[in-house]
Amino acid sequence: MQRYEESLAAREQLARALEIERERARRDPLTGCLNHAVVIDELRAALTNEQDGLVAVALIDIDGLKATNDLYGHQVGDAALLSLAAALQQENAVVGRYGGDEFVVFLRGAGRDQAEQYRGLVQDTLRNSTLTVGGQTLDVPFVASVGLAIFPDDAKTAEDLLKLADNAMYAERRRPIPGRASALRFESDRVTKLISDIVPLLPSKGTRDEKLAMVAQRSMLFTPASLRRRTQCRDRLSYSARTCIMGPPTSLYASPYTQFARFVKLPKVVSARA
Repeated sequence: MQRYEESLAAREQLARALEIERERARRDPLTGCLNHAVVIDELRAALTNEQDGLVAVALIDIDGLKATNDLYGHQVGDAALLSLAAALQQENAVVGRYGGDEFVVFLRGAGRDQAEQYRGLVQDTLRNSTLTVGGQTLDVPFVASVGLAIFPDDAKTAEDLLKLADNAMYAERRRPIPGRASALRFESDRVTKLISDIVPLLPSKGTRDEKLAMVAQRSMLFTPASLRRRTQCRDRLSYSARTCIMGPPTSLYASPYTQFARFVKLPKVVSARA
């Protein structure tokens, strides 16, 4: 009898271990969300089971994550991914990591209004979130773009819904909204070059204003002639460092150097463990 009970306990323990491994194989190792293959399978199953209902599909990514990785390091980029993954876990959402900095989410029984409400909740959560790296809480601005598509109103297959959500996500990225300016949009190719030019200045001697002035002098090479003439009419240090870099107040023009200057500050330590 004792051997039988021990054998039964061993089989149960083995079954639990196998179940844990199966579940682990379904998950993204960094964020704990469903992996790409599993979330797409789950989405297809949801569409099949909800033929008479609604399913909202969202595609989300972090704007300028490559620039964040280059500027602050991959640990901060990973912390941003974890923060986004946590923000997406709302309203009974099924969340999966689609790849890189992209996540896919679907909401069963949700139409356009509920999807818009979910997008607002996610963005509000991100605005109030901080990143924790190595026991320190860092004030590093970032924002996510969220594109939506609704089954069956917009499309009836997972592939078509994802394409529509992807298009909507990129349209959302180009649309200015309140609070988005602090988590700037970077054009990755130009920003990569920009960072390689400017990052060596960060640990060098000198005040932040002096470093901004150096950025301003470099940015004059990449600024339209009309803006250069306007800049040259004023004191180069004060106007270049504060106006040319930040962009003229009456113009929507923002060069990559303009964008970087707004982002150039090092992460502020808000709190740290003892």
